[in-house]
Amino acid sequence: MNEVNCISMISSRCPDIPVPEVYAFSSDVPDSFIVQEYIDGNPLSSSWNGYTEGEKRQVAQQIADIIVNMGEICFDQIGSFTGDAGALLGPTVEGSKLFKGRVVF
Repeated sequence: MNEVNCISMISSRCPDIPVPEVYAFSSDVPDSFIVQEYIDGNPLSSSWNGYTEGEKRQVAQQIADIIVNMGEICFDQIGSFTGDAGALLGPTVEGSKLFKGRVVF
């Protein structure tokens, strides 16, 4: 639910940030799923070394713009998004999950 509602929140509050459209989902454990738009491309981590300095600068600027846009969103409380369109607040995401894999990149 958290991921689905984050995608919904970003698409509604930051229309300039591209996010995949969610077609269907279920949060029923153990059969939870998300059916979303397929976006073709390679992960940045596998493409970065092939970019020119100018392309790297352009990608870095796009990422910075996204961070600024998301940073301007204000919320009444701290927590994760649960329930209908983030209407209910849930627990925060643990730091170990948030940073897993970033050391490799």
